[in-house]
Amino acid sequence: MSEWTRAARKLADDLLRRHETRFAAEGADAAEVVADIRGHLDHEVARLGLAVVTEEDVRRILASLDPGLLAPLPQVPEAPRGETPDASLADRPATWKRVIAFLFAVALPVTTLAFELRMRFCASELFDPVPTWFHAVLVALVPLTAALALFRIRSAEPSVPAWLRWMVSFSTGVSAVYTLVLLPILPFAVMAIIYFGIGFLPLAPVLSWASLLVIAHWLKRRDATGGLRRRRLWTGWAAAIALLVGAAMPEALTRHWIAEAVSDHPEVRDGAVRWLRRLGSEAHLLRAAYGQGGRALDGLFNGSNRRPSVSPESAQGVYFRVTGRAFNEVRPPLSPMVGNGRAVLDEFEWDDSLGGEAVGGRVAGLSLASSRLDGMAHAADGWGYSEWTLEFRNDHEWLEREARAVLQLPPGGVVSRVTLWVNGEEREAAFAGRSQARQAYREVAIVKRRDPILVTTAGPDRVLMQCFPVPRHGGLMRVRLGITAPLEALAADRVAFLWPRIAECNFAVREDLRHHAWLEVPDGTLETTTGWNRDAGRPQALHAAFSNRNVAERLGPVFLGRTAANGGSWAKDDRGPEPAWLRRTLEPAPAVTPGRIALVFDAGVSGAEPVAAARKAFAAAEGRGRFAIWFARDGVERWPSNETLASRAEVATALASWKGSFNGGHDPLPALEEAWDWAAAEPGGTVLWFHGAQPVRFATATGLRQRLERSGAKSPRLVDVNGHAGPDRVSEDLPDTAARETLARTGPLEADLGRLLSRLDGSVPGFRWATARSTTDPGTPATASRHVIRLWARTESAVLAAARKTPDAVAVASRWQLVTPVSGAVVLETKEQFARNGLDPVDPLSAPGVVPEPGTWALMAVGSAVLLVVVHRQRRQRAAAP
Repeated sequence: MSEWTRAARKLADDLLRRHETRFAAEGADAAEVVADIRGHLDHEVARLGLAVVTEEDVRRILASLDPGLLAPLPQVPEAPRGETPDASLADRPATWKRVIAFLFAVALPVTTLAFELRMRFCASELFDPVPTWFHAVLVALVPLTAALALFRIRSAEPSVPAWLRWMVSFSTGVSAVYTLVLLPILPFAVMAIIYFGIGFLPLAPVLSWASLLVIAHWLKRRDATGGLRRRRLWTGWAAAIALLVGAAMPEALTRHWIAEAVSDHPEVRDGAVRWLRRLGSEAHLLRAAYGQGGRALDGLFNGSNRRPSVSPESAQGVYFRVTGRAFNEVRPPLSPMVGNGRAVLDEFEWDDSLGGEAVGGRVAGLSLASSRLDGMAHAADGWGYSEWTLEFRNDHEWLEREARAVLQLPPGGVVSRVTLWVNGEEREAAFAGRSQARQAYREVAIVKRRDPILVTTAGPDRVLMQCFPVPRHGGLMRVRLGITAPLEALAADRVAFLWPRIAECNFAVREDLRHHAWLEVPDGTLETTTGWNRDAGRPQALHAAFSNRNVAERLGPVFLGRTAANGGSWAKDDRGPEPAWLRRTLEPAPAVTPGRIALVFDAGVSGAEPVAAARKAFAAAEGRGRFAIWFARDGVERWPSNETLASRAEVATALASWKGSFNGGHDPLPALEEAWDWAAAEPGGTVLWFHGAQPVRFATATGLRQRLERSGAKSPRLVDVNGHAGPDRVSEDLPDTAARETLARTGPLEADLGRLLSRLDGSVPGFRWATARSTTDPGTPATASRHVIRLWARTESAVLAAARKTPDAVAVASRWQLVTPVSGAVVLETKEQFARNGLDPVDPLSAPGVVPEPGTWALMAVGSAVLLVVVHRQRRQRAAAP
């Protein structure tokens, strides 16, 4: 291999560069001619076998090829002061052209990118052009490339490096893609410039794209190597387009399948759901469920309208079918381009469910700041009362928030007290008809933006609590709900107290938040419970603090022992048209003839645990009967097909042999209808419905609702076995009748299910609370709590409502301050607001409480103490007298 001296290499480069303009003037491709001459030089050096190539060798070879290469060229004029002399200065564009190119290709894109990252204007109004750091780097590459190219053009170096050639080509492609995306709004941007002097930001991509094309042309004229050919330019374009389109395809496909998933054709709908489960983007599906606009290139695929083609409500249903979860279990999807400051709060600003009857999605800035539960249980009369004090905090900079939550009450429970703190003072609620309470809340909260709270029912054993406004900038709002509920009768001498829970909410709950709980039991025996503490001074009290991370498993039932002799105290109802006396007693449940038992399982993502628990419960004890199994799994699947199982062991075996998968979410109503019809073929049938969260209302609820409303004494019962806290729209759409009950969760699901099965087949006696009511004075002191009357009033209001005596049902509920399906509770800020809406707030002295008020007994205690002190002093004085 030959070795070139430095002087020889420099001579060859200088001669070829000097004559490049002459080649172009003669009509030849200058770059191609230079490349051919270099190839001829190398070939001649190799042919002559030169070990060292000198200047003389270069001159001799070039003279043999073209003597004109050695001829001198005209002198280049002296460059102006401050610039470097260059042989190709004649090809340099004018200064004013380079300034314009700098403004459009560097200054404007940098300004646009910085403005968008800070204000997120385009993301909120059109689409998100920089949803990830990957997109931000691609966009930032455009002004960077233009700046480097302009610097190269200004320099004296005639060649263009390969990396710069590729950057120019690639950046031109990036600008072209964003130009195409924003093409529909370019006319409006031009009009905005003409009439208002604004609108340059939407024009940034097209202006930078045109400027890069001009810069590429300038570089091509200066490039001595010929690397900036058209083929190279299109290659970079293709690479940029492929990267951006590839990054946008998951969202484009997801949105296409979402649109098909709400189709009226079952085949198209089910096929789209299957594709979404396999290849869909959960993040993009969640954005559609929250009603958020598209991201990068969404305007290219779906137009530049930021509103999705599928409504948020429909997308929420699709999200459940695909993931098996409620969309509001997850916070709104935030772009990774925003941090933890103001931009996080601005990412999801508007609350579309404000003042409505749905919890809606999570809202930014709102969180639960504190949680306190105070409870009292009376084992003799079978009632429990708990007060849940919640404090909400709003960290949003400029928006007030509405806190909304669905609370799961103990079975048979009812809200009997609602309190709101206004300016540090407690204000009690007014109880009235449901529509009247909601109308007052909307007028004061939403229109006048004052401080009310509204509580209404949200299905059996559930209430919706909503309060507005939680002040911005770290403002707090404090509320309290009192809940009266029957104790769960496990045996004649054992009952359980159950706590309320949050089933659904629109605020964040930190995992380290502490729920402080306290329970007092004036009668009965407290069993030792893991995680609870006893106070030596109050042996009949338990207290604990649980983090939200483990509250579901730690804040469980508290078991109480009782004796058969300590029940049956009377309570006086002095609020009705005439005085009445009521008493609650625990009685054995009437024996029933065992009928068919149908098991309906949800095959969604939360269905594995109930199936495993049922398998254990059925395998734990022998027993015969007639059983059948259904799975709600994109339709109805009976397992084994059309077979009736004759024993618990066969049920356990069948459950163990089912090989289906648990994924997504499914409509359970068709399976429930089939199971109901099968169980109704014989008297005394039971349908056990095992399910998790059901955040979607299905149009198929009409059939099951009709069956429940038309059920008689021999019709099946529907037992709701809900293994997970969460929204339950299906139960909200079903009537609260005697044919429907909820399995109380007092321990592991297999244990509760085993107790239910033993009660159904009569092997273990069941118990129930019975209420006797008399208008005749029983002749004994009425020492029982008024919670006994409240539980009766709840049932009485439901009976009147079922008989279509709504005014009477509302009157009973309002008289005893209860939230029922026909009544609600609302707290307003001032007496004038109550009067304007025809409402009377509750007298605080008539509201229930867990801490006895200092009344007559307290005064008697104080008087007795004073009397004892006086007597003691008199005795000492007499003893000291001579």
